[in-house]
Amino acid sequence: MKTIATFVAAFTLTLGTVNLWAQNTLEVHKKAVAAQVLAGTVRVGQGGEGAKGVRVERCTNSWKSVKSSTTTDENGHFEFDAVREGIYYLRFSATGLTTTLVRVRIRKSAPKELSITIPFAT
Repeated sequence: MKTIATFVAAFTLTLGTVNLWAQNTLEVHKKAVAAQVLAGTVRVGQGGEGAKGVRVERCTNSWKSVKSSTTTDENGHFEFDAVREGIYYLRFSATGLTTTLVRVRIRKSAPKELSITIPFAT
């Protein structure tokens, strides 16, 4: 069983300064572009603790191919560095949990971290 959810995550693009949300600067065709961090916490069940060891994949728009992946830490936290404004497709999976698909839109506004809750597999 797969669950699909849509989240709007807002991040601040800041050129020339470094803060928590704009930690990296990429050089693209000799033009500086602020890069963002797409981050969040994965929890199991309603009001559950952070889920350690959940595989988080950043996929193509059909969720068929994986562009990059990471695993949640002991508190359920994950992050992808150097993302830009746009739409991202994330797949969350772990043994005993329902594979969950999430569509995230990153915009130029106030910083926000994702909070993803994954149900146990049935």
